[in-house]
Amino acid sequence: MLRRQVLYLSILPTLILLGVISVIPTSAQGDNYRVRLSPPDATEFPEISFNLIALDSDLNVITDLSGIEITEDGLTISDLFSETVKVGAEVIFVIDANTDIEERDEAGGPSRREKVRDSIVRFVDHYMDPENLDRISIIVPDEQSGRFLEEPGMVFHNTVKNAVNFYMPDELGETPLNNMLEMALQQAEIGGIEGRVPAIVLFSDSGQLNEQLDFDGLVEESLDSQAVFYAAILGTRADPWEIDDVQRLTGPTGGSYVHMPETNDADPLYNMIRDRATTSQLTYQSLLNTSGQHTIVAELGGVRGEVVFDLVIAPPAVSLAVDNSRPILRVAQEATTPLEEVEPMIQPLGAEVSWPDGHPRDLSAASLLVDGIPRPLRAPVLDGSGLLTFDWDIRDLDSGLYAVQVQVEDEQGLIGVSAPLPVAIVVERPVLQPTTTPIPSPTSEPTPVPVPTPTPEPPALMDLARENALFLGGGAALILLAIVVIVSVTLLIRAGRKKGKDSSAGGELPTDPAAGGQPESDPTYAIMPGFAMSQSTGAYLEAVENAPEHVNLIPISGNNVTLGRDPKVSQISFNDRSVSRLHARILESHGSYRIYDEGSTSGTYVNYQRIGLTPRVLSNRDEVHVGRVHLRFHLVLPPGEQDESAETARKTGKDDTLANGEDSGLSVS
Repeated sequence: MLRRQVLYLSILPTLILLGVISVIPTSAQGDNYRVRLSPPDATEFPEISFNLIALDSDLNVITDLSGIEITEDGLTISDLFSETVKVGAEVIFVIDANTDIEERDEAGGPSRREKVRDSIVRFVDHYMDPENLDRISIIVPDEQSGRFLEEPGMVFHNTVKNAVNFYMPDELGETPLNNMLEMALQQAEIGGIEGRVPAIVLFSDSGQLNEQLDFDGLVEESLDSQAVFYAAILGTRADPWEIDDVQRLTGPTGGSYVHMPETNDADPLYNMIRDRATTSQLTYQSLLNTSGQHTIVAELGGVRGEVVFDLVIAPPAVSLAVDNSRPILRVAQEATTPLEEVEPMIQPLGAEVSWPDGHPRDLSAASLLVDGIPRPLRAPVLDGSGLLTFDWDIRDLDSGLYAVQVQVEDEQGLIGVSAPLPVAIVVERPVLQPTTTPIPSPTSEPTPVPVPTPTPEPPALMDLARENALFLGGGAALILLAIVVIVSVTLLIRAGRKKGKDSSAGGELPTDPAAGGQPESDPTYAIMPGFAMSQSTGAYLEAVENAPEHVNLIPISGNNVTLGRDPKVSQISFNDRSVSRLHARILESHGSYRIYDEGSTSGTYVNYQRIGLTPRVLSNRDEVHVGRVHLRFHLVLPPGEQDESAETARKTGKDDTLANGEDSGLSVS
């Protein structure tokens, strides 16, 4: 204490000449700049943003950042976007309420506690952000530590005023000031993480700071939390050693101090806090593509400010969104159609792209790998759900099994590849019929038989025989023609009845009469002429409803028959909008017929139950619906099974006009 008194007496004349100094900037040691960076925000990676505060030698905020250089892991960032933003302040007032806090510096004037109270109220009224961006905390002594008045981080003006207006020290004495400042640093770190500018304002007479505080430890913690110390020295004078002590806190952190004999003397500190709560926010596109710790450095006039942050970066995850449970079917119109013209020539595919690191990014390139051979895709763009859609050109692919993968590259150069997915392609062509005429086997020449020479008849008798033969032949032809006409008229009449019934049918999907739908009336069958279907045909379809273009029975000729709306890809076509272009397929193997759906929109039904990709075995007289088109399936049995099948049909109630094969020349069950 004696040392301080001697030092004070030696400089007292100077203080008298200069007067009491109200504000002494911490950068008085030179013309150096001060540069501080907030923790960066990488939630929108690869876009990174951070707040930067640059101060000149007078601790004024520098708004012109044209001379500043920013580097990321040593690489210069040239494309920077800067804007001025209001981020708010995290202000923590620390009241050193020691034994002198209730002293009055002027007789009848307010106490030091009341001056502190009025100064905080003044900050709330004149400097606190009106948009509630600021957060205010007040820490006072509490035995071995400190405590908050009200809750920390107060938002509303009246809450702060009420807290400080009703504060009365519990017990006056030496304060645990170091612990109180550590509490303030913890609260400042919370505010900094949330994006506010941390500021700690200490109200103290500063007489015992050198005995109370761990200056080095507090400064180190403040630099880690980006907090700035400010100080207001209470009392009628600010002694040199008191100024020296507060500068040990404020100087290294970029703060300042004032001597506050009156309430409004702290206004310069509040102006600095308010100015620094409006900062420059810098945004740039990061070039990082590895996980770990990274460093951003800002340099201005030879002074560096830096911040270290952790970032996790992972390649995109890719998976093919393809149903490979059935093959891609390519159907040729003719046996000689070139492979590159077989439909379809393009197969739409999709791939799901996700981001394990939680940072969605744009794609710069994508390729489809078929058996390891890349096929680049144009301009890969993800939709809102992360789905990449593209077309697979399959014009040069014949029947076979192919390993399909998708490879994507994001804008950071990271590559993701999907697992191989086996996809089968089947190319179907019509059977090429032979064009050569069979050569009959040679037979031995018959032994010539002597032919008796006919006796010439009179010319009149021969002419009469020719006339009789012509007459008889012409009559037989007329009789045969009459029979054909009668049969045709009968067919047309019955077909007209069936067509009228079909045209009156509604457009609903199939309804099972047994399940509560309207029962179907017995249909009027169009009897097929005997020459329209031979005994060798194994099955046929009967058009029941919504297929007026098929007035006759439809033979299933071949072991692979397609049904659909487009006659170019369907062997049996139906002109109904509910039928897909390629709707269903009937396969025959060893006398068994199976039907499966080709991925149609309106579905394929057997006995009023929708079938999927698994083939369904067809039984005689099964009800088949292709969209709204109602068909009935029939099997043609060998002649030896006709009687037994007819008897079974009569017992089960399935007998109809075709059960006996009458008029058609067919053997049906």
